[in-house]
Amino acid sequence: MRKIVLAIVLTLSLFASPSFEELFQKQNIVMLLIDPTSGAIVDANPKAVEFYGYSKEELTSKTVEQINTLTPEQIKEEMSLARSQNRDYFIFQHQLKNGKVKRVEVQSSPYEFGKKQLLFSIIGDLSEDRVEQQGLFRYQARLEEDIAKKTKELQSLYQKERLLFFLSTLLLALFVAFLSYFILKLKRANQLVELEKKFQETLIDSMQSALIATDKDGLIMRFNKSAEKLLGYSAEELIGKKNAALFHDKEQTLQRAEAFSKELALDIKPGFQVFTIKTNLGLENTQEWIYRRKDDTKVEVELTITEFRGSDGEVLGYIGVATDITKRKKQEKALKESEYLFKTIFEAFPDSAIIIDPQTKLPYTFNEVAHKRLGYTKEEFSRLTINDYEALEEPEETKKRIHEIQEVGFSNFETQHITKSKEIIHVDVSVQMIELFKKPFLFAVFRDITKLKEAKTKAEEANRSKSEFLANMSHEIRTPMNAVIGFSQMLGELELQKEQKDLVEKINSSSRILLGIINDILDYSKIEAGKLELEIEALSLNHVVSQLWVMFEQRAKEKNVTLFIDEDEQLPAFVFSDELRLTQVLTNLLSNALKFTENGEVKLFIGLKEKISDTQVLISFSVQDTGIGMSKAQKHKLFQPFSQADSSTTRKYGGTGLGLVITKNIIKAFGSEIVFESKEGVGTTVGFELEMKVQSWNGKEMQPVLEEKEQSFVAFDNLEVLLVEDNEINQEVASMMLESVGIKVTTANNGQEGVDTYLANLGKYHLVLMDLQMPVLSGYDAARKIREHNQTVPIIALTAAAMIEDRQKVLDAGMNDHLSKPIDKQELFRVIKAFTSKEVEVSSQKRSTGAIIDLETLNDITNSEELAYTLLQKLQSQLETGEFADIIQQIQNNTSNAHTLVHTLKGVSGNVGAKELYAVCLEIDKKYKQNQSITDEDSKKVENAIENFLTKVKSL
Repeated sequence: MRKIVLAIVLTLSLFASPSFEELFQKQNIVMLLIDPTSGAIVDANPKAVEFYGYSKEELTSKTVEQINTLTPEQIKEEMSLARSQNRDYFIFQHQLKNGKVKRVEVQSSPYEFGKKQLLFSIIGDLSEDRVEQQGLFRYQARLEEDIAKKTKELQSLYQKERLLFFLSTLLLALFVAFLSYFILKLKRANQLVELEKKFQETLIDSMQSALIATDKDGLIMRFNKSAEKLLGYSAEELIGKKNAALFHDKEQTLQRAEAFSKELALDIKPGFQVFTIKTNLGLENTQEWIYRRKDDTKVEVELTITEFRGSDGEVLGYIGVATDITKRKKQEKALKESEYLFKTIFEAFPDSAIIIDPQTKLPYTFNEVAHKRLGYTKEEFSRLTINDYEALEEPEETKKRIHEIQEVGFSNFETQHITKSKEIIHVDVSVQMIELFKKPFLFAVFRDITKLKEAKTKAEEANRSKSEFLANMSHEIRTPMNAVIGFSQMLGELELQKEQKDLVEKINSSSRILLGIINDILDYSKIEAGKLELEIEALSLNHVVSQLWVMFEQRAKEKNVTLFIDEDEQLPAFVFSDELRLTQVLTNLLSNALKFTENGEVKLFIGLKEKISDTQVLISFSVQDTGIGMSKAQKHKLFQPFSQADSSTTRKYGGTGLGLVITKNIIKAFGSEIVFESKEGVGTTVGFELEMKVQSWNGKEMQPVLEEKEQSFVAFDNLEVLLVEDNEINQEVASMMLESVGIKVTTANNGQEGVDTYLANLGKYHLVLMDLQMPVLSGYDAARKIREHNQTVPIIALTAAAMIEDRQKVLDAGMNDHLSKPIDKQELFRVIKAFTSKEVEVSSQKRSTGAIIDLETLNDITNSEELAYTLLQKLQSQLETGEFADIIQQIQNNTSNAHTLVHTLKGVSGNVGAKELYAVCLEIDKKYKQNQSITDEDSKKVENAIENFLTKVKSL
């Protein structure tokens, strides 16, 4: 059919008929002639000029690519879609001069004009489809009248020409050519009429909507291609044969007859009149109807019915234009469901939800909670801007915040709102930028957190009260604990009978256990408050192992449990970590393992998991036991504070239930996690991995440091210290410790007395030890008064309160550092040494035993020569009559237990400073691990080292 349209244009152009100009220039349809090679617009009719908004010169200077906004890929996709749907038109998007983009239907076909091939295109505005269609059929009626009129004129002309022909027979020869011209012109006129009819048919069949024309009784006279496609009937089946009521839903027709009867106050019978009554009355007649296709399936359409009349004004029939709205109805239904869902969710929000116009700051919509929360009605709230209920911000601040949200796209903050009754409420605000109707809006959710803020304030107050209680409790308990531990420690250094020494050691040990419980509670309080801090310094893992052996070797022996503490030989000598916290973790794990193991063994192994670089390593720690283990149910309780796997374990084994909680959090502070495996009745394995920075791989670089450390037991001759302490026993304990290393001590009984004593002796004291909680004047205030006269004298706090907050208060008061009670002697001496400029003299009371026994190191570990000697005697007993008595025979006979004995002796000898024996056991232990043969020479080395050790111990 498109070719017929093109043929019309071609024919008219060949004959240079003025009707071509009328057809192309005066049609109320957008038409373009396009060069298919370049895409240039060759010609455009006035309707095209009007549609696009350009002048004809501007439009013909453009290409179709310049007015088409679709990308080449989108054009290709549309052409492919048209082919798949058997469409002879394409849907594009054309941009007008004013910038507006319109969705258009384009029908084009190539045709040769003269010697040039062009594309003849008809463009339809899809947004005005119905209007154009109505105009098209009005034009059709008008065109048919014009054709009839023109035909009569041509017939009249033809009769005149025939008359002239018969009257002028004598002049036939002269007028033959002239007469032929008129005959040819008549033929051309008839051809034009035929072409115009075909042109109308092309336009009607190219319509996207179904067009059905009937006579005044409803008999179908025209049925276009879209109608065939919509209803499944062919035009031949219906034209002149069937009434249009055929494909209308009968039930709906009956319902509409009743409805229109009531609406128009007429008696309307169900039939063709139902469809045309409104048109007949001059009313707009666009309704939604249900069509039944040939296969009896239903389709929803929007039908517009207009009438067409003859020259005498009589109604000849009706034209119905129907558009399939099935897809649109589904979309409308989906939209309604979506709107309903949105409204349901929006209203179900437990918090205030508001969509705000950022320009006006007025709400576009809001839920019930929004206006009720602030005490307004819907009408009142709809007139309020953000500034009307913001309690804290100035208008400019709100404007700035909105601008920031628009830039980032979202925001979350806390603010305050003011209600209608002037009540201030705290709100948490979440805002998100959204787009509605191609316009930006703010979607804000306001959560009332007033009660939450009040609860938080109460919780903080309760937490402060708890902290104060813990500080006071710590002070009250630590004060007598200071005396018990201090005096028992001092008493243990005196010459005592064996039974007396044993009792003193048990008093000291028990008091330290009690101190450990207190420390656990305080540590947990720090963890709760997020105040757990690590102090990273260089440490020797071998030294950590030695400390652990000294602490647990005797306890394991008392329980008849074999204790293995071993470290990988590839470990670096010194690493950076928090030695105190690391030791605390391993102490907790070993203590638990021994506590819950009745027989069998407990193993601690420290291994090199990975050498990341020369300065960075990953070290693994694991503690394994053959104890009672746990069930799956008990494991879940394991890391709960103040609880243990089974309530019966607390009664049987003791403990606070905080050890593993603290351990887990310390490991977390190290940046790692604890790994836990346990099987009831079999045992438990607990491990973790820590990444550490390496200080030294072989320890040689640390030798100067070690030599300095070995001199830590020092004498502070001529050093004078002012001790400000209100408790007499604490005075005595601290004084004994200080005087034991040559320090001269002056005591003051309260803060005011301390200030007076210091001011009366300005320049005399090298250091001040200051208790904090004292009568008359506290330690904090006393320190401040001293600082008014001296900014440099070191002031060290002695505090039974070990919370992080207390340490900060100490520093804020002008003091330099703090020591926790009970006072640790070595820590006391370390602090004094760090803050005084006095020269320190090395004590000359230590004995050196050469390479066989390193007694100096052992003394440093135990802080007691007598205790060091006791450990050496215990090893002597084990070598002579205990578990190592037959080690030589075991090695020589290569028994299955030989390696275990050598490995155990290696650890024991290393921990007690038996250097020669340790070196020999280390060498043979390596050979066992590498599956090398153990020779008689090896067993001889062990035997000689044992004899040398026993001889040296007996000589001490």
